[in-house]
Amino acid sequence: MVSLKYLSSYLSYYLENKFIQGRKITQQPHTLQSIKIKNFKLADELEEEAAKQEGLLSFAQFLHATQFGKYGYHASHSFHGMTDVHFRWGKSLVLLAKKLALTNIIEFGYGDCALALEMMKYAEELKTPLTWNGVEISDMLLDLTRKLFIKKKKMQYVGQLTTDITNMQIDKPSFVVFSFSLDSIPPLVFTNTTNKPGVPNALVGVSVKNGILQEKILTNAWLKTYTKASITNGIYTHNNIPFDLSSWILAPNQFAFIPIHSFIALKKTADVLPKKSIVMIIDEFQYPPVSFETKPLCIPKDLEKFGPNRDYKNLLSLYKNAGKDILYYASYLSTYS
Repeated sequence: MVSLKYLSSYLSYYLENKFIQGRKITQQPHTLQSIKIKNFKLADELEEEAAKQEGLLSFAQFLHATQFGKYGYHASHSFHGMTDVHFRWGKSLVLLAKKLALTNIIEFGYGDCALALEMMKYAEELKTPLTWNGVEISDMLLDLTRKLFIKKKKMQYVGQLTTDITNMQIDKPSFVVFSFSLDSIPPLVFTNTTNKPGVPNALVGVSVKNGILQEKILTNAWLKTYTKASITNGIYTHNNIPFDLSSWILAPNQFAFIPIHSFIALKKTADVLPKKSIVMIIDEFQYPPVSFETKPLCIPKDLEKFGPNRDYKNLLSLYKNAGKDILYYASYLSTYS
């Protein structure tokens, strides 16, 4: 049964995003923002990391620290990527794995293990053999996972746990599940620094000094030195892998949150999987951006808030509350096809 509070929240969110989204909006010129971070311990951590890179962090590096840093979200919260996906997908995934004769399941970004535990429950009920393997970016979460499954007496279902799927020994066709994990991977923020609509030509990063965060435009020289990347004429290159972003026409100074590292995770997964493996993405998608759209694309969302504040209206809230909330970014469906 859906609570009235949740239904009201959902309708508010749906009406705001579905009916307003897509209207032509005149964007105000964006000036690079500056704000004081509330979490002063995290601010010190960010400043220390930035000092190793000429005082700068890419947006993805900033968000990674706010999630997995010593003073980030996961260090102080017990819910890691909280959703209700396990109620809706646990049994279905086990039935599908059984139908496909795939006994080796790999869950990418499993968070609080709720979906894994649900699959194990139905594997027992349906008498279906199942080996569950987990990929999480944080060693801390891997340790918590082992303790949880020992406590729940489910270790007989657990195969390999790792921070990188390329470290797994996968010797048979497998069923890989991305459950709201691709849009939890920090995106890169691209912008157009020219005075007319055009392709992305630069990335946005941040500096942190004395608790003050300041948005910065990252140069190609900095990108090559610290992230092995560059961008030229709408082509972003990372570790010699090109990403053609030339179809993203941005207004001057418009921001676009593009999940480059999500695509890299998918490619790494595809490269290591044996033939006849299956990949399933359970996620939230948006329609592709259109040429006349001038508002920022893919404003981050907060999984822990279901009221009027579920959407971040601007980056100031994200920066100010860094480390307090767990965020995710809806992806454009066509980019995965």
